[in-house]
Amino acid sequence: MSNVNLNESTSSSSEPLSHSEKSTFSSSYSIASTLPVTSSEECTSQEETSAWGILFPFKPCYTTFELTGDKKISFGRHPKCSYIFIDGVVTDYFLHISKKHFNIYKEYDSRSEIGYIVYLEDHSFCGTYINKDLVGKEKKRVLSSGDIISLAIPNNRIFFYYDIALEKENLPKAFSIKYIINSFVILGEGGYGVVKQATNKKTQEIVAVKILKSCGSNKDLAYEGTIINSIKHPGIVEVKDIYENDKIVIIVMEYVAGGDLLAYILDQGPIPELKCKSLFLKLLEALQHLHDNNIVHRDIKPENILLTSKDLNNCILKITDFGLSRFVSDQSYMHTAVGTINYCAPELINNIYSGYTSAVDIWSIGCVLYIMLCAKPPFQKNANQTIDYQIMKGIYDLSDGIWKNISDDGKDLVKRMLTVNSKNRISLKDSICHPWFQKNNKPPLKKVKFTN
Repeated sequence: MSNVNLNESTSSSSEPLSHSEKSTFSSSYSIASTLPVTSSEECTSQEETSAWGILFPFKPCYTTFELTGDKKISFGRHPKCSYIFIDGVVTDYFLHISKKHFNIYKEYDSRSEIGYIVYLEDHSFCGTYINKDLVGKEKKRVLSSGDIISLAIPNNRIFFYYDIALEKENLPKAFSIKYIINSFVILGEGGYGVVKQATNKKTQEIVAVKILKSCGSNKDLAYEGTIINSIKHPGIVEVKDIYENDKIVIIVMEYVAGGDLLAYILDQGPIPELKCKSLFLKLLEALQHLHDNNIVHRDIKPENILLTSKDLNNCILKITDFGLSRFVSDQSYMHTAVGTINYCAPELINNIYSGYTSAVDIWSIGCVLYIMLCAKPPFQKNANQTIDYQIMKGIYDLSDGIWKNISDDGKDLVKRMLTVNSKNRISLKDSICHPWFQKNNKPPLKKVKFTN
């Protein structure tokens, strides 16, 4: 698998709060109540504060604490600590908290996008943890916005760290009022911007935020959010909010925890045909919903298909990234060549000026089906033929390797989707009704020779 490049994929190693973990925030000490920013004026006053970070407590026995100044801020049982853990108030693991348990401080560093790096320095005997990872006595670790600090044991969570500098990152004020960007860890990258993780201050819901930088006008950038905000379907990533200012557009989307389809296939290999069939049918139904609403995606690829779970027995595939979508009427054509070359329909390459229809999505999702079944892209550059040439001529292989074990109906659907002439290409409606989905297909029988 390592020698096959299906396109680059970005993944994060950070572990966010699970849905069950979010409820552990006490309602009386929630982010919303401790950071009551409800208007642009209040947001401005927030920006003018001398604090550079905030620690939000997980339990009522702890208090919200603002981090200020350039000196080390100490935490422990000693009365001279900046933050004192008091016996009788702290109910869990109090005796495991050292007199000087840990320090938090910042160091100015031009390499950081906010101008400094925040560190947690452990001085405890029983341990200090960041996101359940032990820091280690007399050692230090970088503390990023959204990190969780635990004491004594990994599950004894004390604080949720938030860096106020994120409010100053040219973010729309209305966004900063409602959401906190959890960290600088990137969930994904695209041609227009990056996707980061954020938390709803009031509900503690984890969301994904797509940050798009303006290229003169926000009209085209905001168009993505305008389109998908009008679409509701279980197989399509939901858009919750859209924010913009003169510099950026932020699209707030549901967080899909299982990663993208490309990353899954690179890690796990091809998807068994029977399971692939059920997943792909739901994917077609989601795409049909888009087309029924006169929306053409135009950039369908494994990276733009997300999994709700890495357990395929409990998983829904969701289509995301509509940055190249357009509303079109039933008979209209679009004249802008877009998309990723590996998944581009021939009409996008061969004759872009004659226009193209929603059939381009059929071709692209046919490429996705091919990859799901064999873990290789149908069109790959080689010494004799360019990818463009292979696509325009419809040159791909359904005979070697794993394809010998794929049913005839499965291969037929791939061939009908990857038909060069868009007028002869199978429609979405006919794809959904294809025999592959109608019966329990079995791989072709192997010929066995008997010898005396």
